[in-house]
Amino acid sequence: MAILRAHPHLRPRTSMVASIARIRNSLLHSTHQFFQSNGFLNVQMPIITATNSKNHSVLLEVANLSNPISAQEAKNLETIKAAIKEKGKRIEELKRSNSNREALLIALQNLQKANELANQLEHRLTSTSAKIKKEDFSENFFGRQVYLSSSSQLHLESYACSLSCVYSLGPTFQAEDAPPEKSLAESWKVEVELAFAELE
Repeated sequence: MAILRAHPHLRPRTSMVASIARIRNSLLHSTHQFFQSNGFLNVQMPIITATNSKNHSVLLEVANLSNPISAQEAKNLETIKAAIKEKGKRIEELKRSNSNREALLIALQNLQKANELANQLEHRLTSTSAKIKKEDFSENFFGRQVYLSSSSQLHLESYACSLSCVYSLGPTFQAEDAPPEKSLAESWKVEVELAFAELE
């Protein structure tokens, strides 16, 4: 199954994934059919929200990174550090041979420039990551702290006051302290709200 993660276009061709898709289709169809036949309206709730309806201690936060740490910059830093090691070896060889003083001086200058470049790049990467960790949301796309929705309950309550019987079927997200293989970050949930109803 690990190969399917690397080649997701092959997933539906496996019998297990195809069976799950068919079962899921039947469940979704039956859920909508039941609520529609009982006079409920299906309303779509936002996936990104600023509310924490269930008071989860750990939520999945959504943020845009205006100045993200570039993977290319990190790769460049690794390349420069590898070059510094090579230059250091070359300098040691030149020192031992003691034959070409001019080549040694040029090699030392190159090493110094490479060290300066590596320090600048390292400083940039650390300052960028520190900036991202700050609790400043003014530059965030949303202008405040927002999360992937853990429940559509609060939104559904406001719709129920207007439309009476409503339901929502969609993904909800929550972060748990449990190991990832034992918990789901995303799950699909049916949530229902009724207003002004007399239940027999």
